[in-house]
Amino acid sequence: MPLHQLDLPYHPDSAVLFEKIHHLPGAVFLDSCAHRNDQGRYDILAALPYLQLEGFSNHTLVTSQGQTEKHSQAPFDVFKSILIQENKKHNNEKLNNLPFSGGAIGHFNYELNHPSLIKKKLAPDKILMQAGFYDVFIIVDHQKQHCIAYSINENTNIKLQQLQKFIEQPAATDSFQLQSPFKKNISAKRYKKDFSSIQEFILNGDCYQINYTQRFETHYSGNPWLAYKALRQKSPAPFSAYINSKKHTVLCHSPEQFLQLKENHITSKPIKGTRARKVDIKADNKEKNTLINSKKDQAENLMIVDLIRNDIGRNAEVGSVKVPQLFALESFANVHHLVSTITAELAENRHAVDLFQHSFPGGSITGAPKIRAMEIINELEEVERDIYCGSIAYFSFNGNMDSNITIRTILCEHNQNNSGNIYCWGGGGIVADSKEEEEYQESIDKVSNLLQELERVFIKTKSH
Repeated sequence: MPLHQLDLPYHPDSAVLFEKIHHLPGAVFLDSCAHRNDQGRYDILAALPYLQLEGFSNHTLVTSQGQTEKHSQAPFDVFKSILIQENKKHNNEKLNNLPFSGGAIGHFNYELNHPSLIKKKLAPDKILMQAGFYDVFIIVDHQKQHCIAYSINENTNIKLQQLQKFIEQPAATDSFQLQSPFKKNISAKRYKKDFSSIQEFILNGDCYQINYTQRFETHYSGNPWLAYKALRQKSPAPFSAYINSKKHTVLCHSPEQFLQLKENHITSKPIKGTRARKVDIKADNKEKNTLINSKKDQAENLMIVDLIRNDIGRNAEVGSVKVPQLFALESFANVHHLVSTITAELAENRHAVDLFQHSFPGGSITGAPKIRAMEIINELEEVERDIYCGSIAYFSFNGNMDSNITIRTILCEHNQNNSGNIYCWGGGGIVADSKEEEEYQESIDKVSNLLQELERVFIKTKSH
């Protein structure tokens, strides 16, 4: 299989590079924010996919070389079939040491995997899954301080040259603006009513925990890339991502890993348990200690660990599922979290898509038990979660897969005039001993730093 490499100038902040290509069709940036934290090593940048897949509620579209085919099969079935087929063509052993050796990168909406649980009528043209297949891509290795563009197909040298051309040009000057402050779709009164309903479900034995969400929205105009750059400086997160598509742009600042598959080894790191950061060091340390020692938060976390162990176990070698770490504290720009780690080995004859599909959506953002929790969420929440609580993932031709939970995520829906609605969601897990005022405030605290930063930078005040 032909392989072409192009050494590019290394920069500790990969956004400097992606800024040159972010406008290209299918541009994606899997961003570890390594310039601001010590958790990231690799960044993955790509554009100009040779094949694109769009999944809807009752069909799947596959576009390649300007031709689009409609499939009646479910999106995951079509996706797995194409991935296996393309892997046979493009897998290159010389790239097995990379996290990504070419393959699929895309986003998967919360509503994708369990349509029978989603009673809200989804529009037939609502995209629930979107993935591009890339044979030209860039890997930034911050440990080795390397930046290399790869072309894995004999016909892709032209695309490699296109990327190089854009990278050598100055970045375009753009603007971005919010039309008004964000508004939430749930009032404190409505939250209180739904909180009471959730407590009743729990007391009746329907569930142990429900992750309940509210949405914030306003209108924007301009280039969302500017918003993403501002937010990653304010709130860098190790599983961030930027995805550019025709109908929308995803700006993700997630701290949470969903599933990773590396050489058949599975890792998941669910988050459950949150405290807001404080400016004063003593007060901030007090919040840390309160979270670490909270029996309530530990119990919530353990519920989700058990749920995810069960999900992973459906595609893991028998006896291989382990929990090497429980209730570890991880701190981010605006919150402290409790994070646990689950590991396993992928069973023989199981595929990365099987593992992902049978665990999706992640249990940390549904509640437990998952199916009943999703039914209750559907009953109470008035708007779609969309990209929120779904996942952004890559499926590499070398068998690797990594994915996040799309929390701390903003969706820009746009039209031909580079304007449209902009959405963000915040939520939290409610259990029997939860307090309504605290849960309501937590759902705001988790995204307040994102929303306030956008309002501060991108709302123009009128001069008098």
